[in-house]
Amino acid sequence: MNKILKYLAEKNIHSVESLEMRLREAEDISKELTQLIDTANAPIFGVDIKGKVNEWNQKIEQITGFTKTEVIERDLVHTFITDDFKFLVQEVLNKALMGEETSTYEVPLFTKSGKRVMILLNATTRRNHQGKIVGVVGVGQDITELDQSRSEKEETYHRLEEANKHKSKFVSSMSHELRTPLNGILGFASLLKNTHFGIINETQSDFVNQIENSGKHLLDLISGLLDVTKIDSGAMGIDLQSCKPEHIFREVVGLIKPQLENKELEIKQLIDPAVKELVCDKRKIKQIMINLLSNAIKYTPAQGVIEIVVTKENGFTSFVVTDNGIGISEGDQEYIFDEFAQANRARDEALGGTGIGLALSRRLVELHGGDIGVESQEGKGSKFWFKIPNKKNTPLIKEPEITKDIKKSDGPNPTGRSILVVEDNQTNLELIKYLLGTHNHNISVARNGKEAISQAELIEPDLILMDIRMPVMDGLVATKKIRQIPKFYKLPIIALTASAGKNSRDECLGVGCTDYISKPIQISELSSMLKLYLK
Repeated sequence: MNKILKYLAEKNIHSVESLEMRLREAEDISKELTQLIDTANAPIFGVDIKGKVNEWNQKIEQITGFTKTEVIERDLVHTFITDDFKFLVQEVLNKALMGEETSTYEVPLFTKSGKRVMILLNATTRRNHQGKIVGVVGVGQDITELDQSRSEKEETYHRLEEANKHKSKFVSSMSHELRTPLNGILGFASLLKNTHFGIINETQSDFVNQIENSGKHLLDLISGLLDVTKIDSGAMGIDLQSCKPEHIFREVVGLIKPQLENKELEIKQLIDPAVKELVCDKRKIKQIMINLLSNAIKYTPAQGVIEIVVTKENGFTSFVVTDNGIGISEGDQEYIFDEFAQANRARDEALGGTGIGLALSRRLVELHGGDIGVESQEGKGSKFWFKIPNKKNTPLIKEPEITKDIKKSDGPNPTGRSILVVEDNQTNLELIKYLLGTHNHNISVARNGKEAISQAELIEPDLILMDIRMPVMDGLVATKKIRQIPKFYKLPIIALTASAGKNSRDECLGVGCTDYISKPIQISELSSMLKLYLK
């Protein structure tokens, strides 16, 4: 019996010793884990089921400036979370306390100094050895600098976006302001060329041609710059339609034919039979082709050859314009598609280059989702190419028959009609008055929209030429008010505006204008308008 008792006592001692050893090991592991958490390079905190802080490691002490002693038993959400995130963080903690998994999220904490720091945090449910939920453990990463960098980038983006809007507005405004005096320059130059004031000598004729060419060059520059700005600001889209490439080339070559004939250049066209139709914005593709061909014509010597090739390749339709001209240096090829880039400024300006045509072409190609480039060697010519992706067919554009423009009448010019000219620019006013005066029309003048309404009521004109941008009251408002007067419901009102583009036209027609003339005014276009509306 004694032996048994002695055996049991010894066994019990060993069990106690074993238990004590396991407890010491557990305590050692616990201390190691606590030390590991406390010294971890990531911010770690813990809260109990009531949201009170019960763990706060050195890293989060370092980030916030609050010591563990200062935060223990304090409410995490109400004490350390910024007001705009209190609800969100509390919701995340509640889910974790219910055992729901939570994803990583950003949370801002207050520091002791009152600053705001951003923590990328993952909240995990904390359980005891029995599996009971006893709190939440948060493990995070300090992303304050990253957040600041992101905010700075966003701010920079917004500033650039705002600057781009101002640029677009500025360019549009400047386009109008520059077109207005150009109207006078080109208009009076045209009158001198057409000998309205008598025959001029050869030297005078040469000077007038130079004035007109310089004015047209400036007009091209303004129009190109405005188009580039519209594209950059997202104000220009593309109108996709199916069309035939031979029709595009026929129209393009027709437009540049005088330039080709002047230098006795030969143009060759080769269209791959596989390219039966193109799905593109026809007007913009024509513009690209005109820009590339005009460029080739400028730099190709007399009696040279220009070649156009269209092929299909790897889901794209490729266009190549090749010339045997002076070529472009390798260094200049790097920026040839940038705004105002000119390989040889003095030479290019002498040949009439604006430095905007290729930049505009690049943007028009990119609008189609395509690419553009150049291969060239000095003294041996250049090869400009662009490609656009092949798209599904859309309704084919019906090529118009060659018919007489309804606005061009072979009949005599109308005379002796009452016309109200609404224009605040004196030069433009004098030009229009002279053009109208040659047909013995009765001309009345208004300097702004308010005067236009009064004058219209007084003289009841047969037609109104309405400038759009004016002081006191602009032409859009004036037209709208005139249309509200019953007797003027069908009165022809022709908008005169230096603002270019479809939107401007639609805006004018939308308020009640009968038709639209873009400045600089072409004498032939104004004459056609008078014939059409003064019947």
